[in-house]
Amino acid sequence: MKIETRLVAKGTVYPTELTLDWAGVTPAQLQELAARSVVIGWQRVERDSGKIRPKDHVKVAEWLTGKGRPDKMVSPEKVLASVETMTPEAAASLLKLLTAKAKK
Repeated sequence: MKIETRLVAKGTVYPTELTLDWAGVTPAQLQELAARSVVIGWQRVERDSGKIRPKDHVKVAEWLTGKGRPDKMVSPEKVLASVETMTPEAAASLLKLLTAKAKK
């Protein structure tokens, strides 16, 4: 598989062709490895939402489709923080897109 990695956020992208050797891995070990990946994704979504739930239920099949957690939203505060780092042109473009979506 081809992957891209950065040493630091927003740094140079280093492409790598990575081969994963699954020999000797049991189904239980594979499930444990997958669970770690889902937990990391869940933590990212919770941080982005600005709230950490004390209890949650994850339907792993939703994560497999690439749709993530449809019940989680990025907080308005996170969006505002992102806008404050944009160029005026990029912010205007985002505002135009958001206004169009809000009208639907």
